[in-house]
Amino acid sequence: MSKLRLGAVVATTVGLLAPAAFAQPTPTFTYGKAEDVKDVKDVEWTASAEAGLLLTTGNAETTTVTAGLKASRKTGKNKLEVSGSGALARSGVRVAVDTNGNGTISESEITTDTLTTAETIEGKLRYDRYLTDANSLFVAALGKRDVPAGKAFSGGAQLGYSRQLKKTDEHEAVAELGGDYTYEDLVAPGDPLSIISARGFVGYKGKMSENATLEASAEALANINKLDTPTGEAGVFEDLRLNLIAAISAKIGDDLSMQFSVQAKYDNVPSPLALPGVTFDPGFVRTSSSLDDPEGVADLRAVLGPAPIAGPLPGVSAGAGAASSPARRRRPPRRSPPAPRAAPAASASSRGPAWSPSAPRWSTRSA
Repeated sequence: MSKLRLGAVVATTVGLLAPAAFAQPTPTFTYGKAEDVKDVKDVEWTASAEAGLLLTTGNAETTTVTAGLKASRKTGKNKLEVSGSGALARSGVRVAVDTNGNGTISESEITTDTLTTAETIEGKLRYDRYLTDANSLFVAALGKRDVPAGKAFSGGAQLGYSRQLKKTDEHEAVAELGGDYTYEDLVAPGDPLSIISARGFVGYKGKMSENATLEASAEALANINKLDTPTGEAGVFEDLRLNLIAAISAKIGDDLSMQFSVQAKYDNVPSPLALPGVTFDPGFVRTSSSLDDPEGVADLRAVLGPAPIAGPLPGVSAGAGAASSPARRRRPPRRSPPAPRAAPAASASSRGPAWSPSAPRWSTRSA
């Protein structure tokens, strides 16, 4: 007889005055643990899902939608888990272009550009076979699409050995060693890449206090085959990829908790940058950023930060009859400078400081 446990979490956040930030489903790390199936007598299913929405409006407009799901099947010494997540973020920013070349900006020369800053979807299927309480073997299949990072599709497989290094009521640490195969179809024109890598992983979970926990993990992938990339040849171990995650969770009440998380991805040989509607000069290859998806502080500020103070576009002179929309909050008016004090009478041979009304500071008067 099988057992089914289902949990669903739907989180919606609407920030009408918050600055834009890119948010994804709560990052975490997964690995094989023998205790997951220790007390399972029959087939047991578990499932959970989450979704998020972030909206900002005003002088800058953003829309961010995120979703994630996870399901697992446990029986005997076997565990099968599937997980997936996705994020879509678009931003609208006011842009001023002096189309008539008169040196000023009129109302018709201020437009709003809409850009897609995040378009990511990924999924993972993993199977663990537990040999002992501390040792297991695993195999996994992965797939991902990340257009802003220059990857139309990235898929592959992993296999390896997992070892539980430490297990107490307060601390838990795991390490994994194995191999990884990744197939990358880039957004930019060019042949797909096949990357064979050595993989290492370490993960830690611990209690900081009675109501606070810390999770951290690091995954390293280093290629063992030479790659002919659009940006040049990459030698063995040159295409180093790192995936870092850290999260602190604090329980506030019986039904309320808060989490602060940071996630970063590094690629030493990033994919070529692909901009919609842009054609680069022949022979010129602009790469994406090596550091992708930095998160954490921005996510927290998006919810708790103060409202932005809007003002004129930097470096723009408004033309006659053109006025920007009033801001929701205005800076207080600046105080006028104090009236200049009269300079004391002095002879032609005297020297001393005197206030010059046309100058922003004190000047020394020469004889």
